[in-house]
Amino acid sequence: VEYNLDDPHPVFGSKLSVKVAVKKGGKKTFRIYYSTSPTSTAIQWLPPSNTAGKKHPYLFTQCQAIHARSMLPCMDTPGVKSQYTARVEVRACSHGQGLVMLRMMACD
Repeated sequence: VEYNLDDPHPVFGSKLSVKVAVKKGGKKTFRIYYSTSPTSTAIQWLPPSNTAGKKHPYLFTQCQAIHARSMLPCMDTPGVKSQYTARVEVRACSHGQGLVMLRMMACD
């Protein structure tokens, strides 16, 4: 598969262009492996002191505006829909939070 990954933009990230030949009415499936950054604007943590049990941090996502693209490769517009499957791995860090890595397993 022919593809191009542009240099990172400070707000929008890196544009990924994939050339795929598909016949009319046809379908292609491919995998994109990627990871997020600890500075993803869509993924945020509450420290344990701000949670109900006060023992564990709380991970949440906030994808309004254009923040979904900081978490996964997507068009990030309500007018374009695509299916995906993700596997989430969280590794504990010394400060009690985890580094979140999302991997796209399939994109239709």
